[in-house]
Amino acid sequence: MGRFSVLAILLIASASVAGEHESPTQWQEGVQYQRVEPPVPTVVGSGRIEVTEYFWYGCPHCNALEPYLVSWLKQKPGDVTFVRIPVAWDKPERIAHARLFFALQRLGRMDLHDVVFETIHVKRNHLFIAGDDKATLKAQVEFAEAHGIAGKDFEAAYADSSDDVTRANARAEASHIAGVPSILVGGKYVTDPGKTGGSQENLIAVINGLVDLERKQSVAA
Repeated sequence: MGRFSVLAILLIASASVAGEHESPTQWQEGVQYQRVEPPVPTVVGSGRIEVTEYFWYGCPHCNALEPYLVSWLKQKPGDVTFVRIPVAWDKPERIAHARLFFALQRLGRMDLHDVVFETIHVKRNHLFIAGDDKATLKAQVEFAEAHGIAGKDFEAAYADSSDDVTRANARAEASHIAGVPSILVGGKYVTDPGKTGGSQENLIAVINGLVDLERKQSVAA
């Protein structure tokens, strides 16, 4: 049975909301989530709720969360738009992995997102060579070619990814992201596994509760 197939059957119920300015039932502001001040502008249209994951491919906690997110994405509310943003924090290995993400995104190959996690954490190919940009690019081109992407196409997308990384870093800073994985809901509320007692199931439930809160506040506005 595949890595994600067992967890794909998880069904996480949404937490309810008591009122416009109240916390989702059983989740407390300052405990399971923090409010972002000022809120971060979202890129979704009216009537939609943006849920953003800040992550790093090399992070074992992000890798552990990934199958739960895959399961959640299969059943997320219809008014939710999910966005992934790699965090670099000016660290060479994180910049290299962020550029890999954006290169795959530019090439329309986000089907390889989970494969990157598997390559790094299961196959132990970190797709990064100790700060050597040339060797790192070579390792990533080999990965791309092994999955049907022409090397020249990957190199072109990788070369165009620097501005994407800069924008991602600015968004993470505005969101007050201090660690990964972190989840930002509606540009207003941030949570992470540490805030939910290390429980991935609780994290998904908190995300659903914050989505419900944001939905009700939007209706009331």
